[in-house]
Amino acid sequence: SRDLGFASELVFKSGVRFSILNLPPEAMTDPLLFGVYFGMAMREAQLISERTTAALAALKAKGVKLGRPDAATSITPEMTAAATEARKRKAADTYSLLKKVIGEEMPDMVQITNRVDSFTDANDWIAVIHADGNGLGQIVRAISENDPSGRDFHTFSSLLNQSTIDAAKSAAGIVFGNVIKNGTDLPFRPVVLGGDDLTVIIRGSLAMSFIQNYLEAFEKFTKENFEVLAKKYAVLKNGLTACAGITYVKSSFPYYYAYNLAEELCAAAKKDSNREKSCIMFHKVQDSFVESYEDITKRELTTPERHSFKYGAYYLNDTPDRWTIDNLIERVTKLDSKDGNALKSDIRQWLSAMMEPNGLGKANQILDRIKEVNTSMKNEAETLTSWRTFTDQKGSKHNIYPAYDVLSLHSIIYQQTK
Repeated sequence: SRDLGFASELVFKSGVRFSILNLPPEAMTDPLLFGVYFGMAMREAQLISERTTAALAALKAKGVKLGRPDAATSITPEMTAAATEARKRKAADTYSLLKKVIGEEMPDMVQITNRVDSFTDANDWIAVIHADGNGLGQIVRAISENDPSGRDFHTFSSLLNQSTIDAAKSAAGIVFGNVIKNGTDLPFRPVVLGGDDLTVIIRGSLAMSFIQNYLEAFEKFTKENFEVLAKKYAVLKNGLTACAGITYVKSSFPYYYAYNLAEELCAAAKKDSNREKSCIMFHKVQDSFVESYEDITKRELTTPERHSFKYGAYYLNDTPDRWTIDNLIERVTKLDSKDGNALKSDIRQWLSAMMEPNGLGKANQILDRIKEVNTSMKNEAETLTSWRTFTDQKGSKHNIYPAYDVLSLHSIIYQQTK
């Protein structure tokens, strides 16, 4: 809009929350400050229009032909050849990464993997996964202090790189076995694969299975591959663990933002595990707001009473006071039934009430009704609405609930919208 009155009405009276990325947050809550910024933007737009009109008129007076050049004369054979070569290099890079993950005898799927919208199946969700090894700094220091020649470090780096590739290949073989064997479309694209880093784009419904298998294989291969080095460096005795972040987005969502969020989720998982155990964090992006994970946590995952729906991290192996990835998947699977559908609807109402100002009383009433009505799913209802306690920076205790994560993941794996 270029009308201040209309814009102010939308922002301050419509009841819909707006964010304008190039304005400070306080401008969205202060009508006077909003008016100043908007008025300046209107004036700048007017000046740009006037300058552009004047410049075009001057060029036209000089006899310059305006408008789009004729494609047949403006695009030279050299330009066409350069563009073709760039596409070939991009395809070759993608093919090379896929070949690392899937093997030398991979069918030709490069064209498919460059079309992210083709990854989707029953719904439009895809995932960006970023995984990163734990404790690399400690390991590098331990080797550097006892390896003046650098040979051990070179061996370590090479074995780590191979372990990452082998782990990705193992996970892909499990998750995409039939796809690879039959040569059909592959809903998967590795973006980074090497060192201790893995970044991939994958069909949303397959992401959790892929990363679980990857983390298991990464622990296994690093332990096996470092067996000889571990005799000299005790820090390598048990191999390495890794953490991962999964961003679930619609296929049209900008990759850059999805990747940044996956990195933040990976960092949150590392913090939760103290960089010691393999675990994952994930988030399903519900809208077009581009925010940090911290902002998402405050806006979407924290109730007015400061309770939380950020239940992760989810661990590869049993960990006190935490769910494993298997625990999470089990809860998601049990909702895929007729009774589960009814329970999901009731739990959504409870989640909505929890997010309302002063909504805790209403939420408790809904919760009592859920447990009365859903007799066949009573255990599931209690599990999804149970909590563990955390203490915030001010020393206050709050509850963390798993229901939000379970319902989010269920919609990605089982929801059919096509």
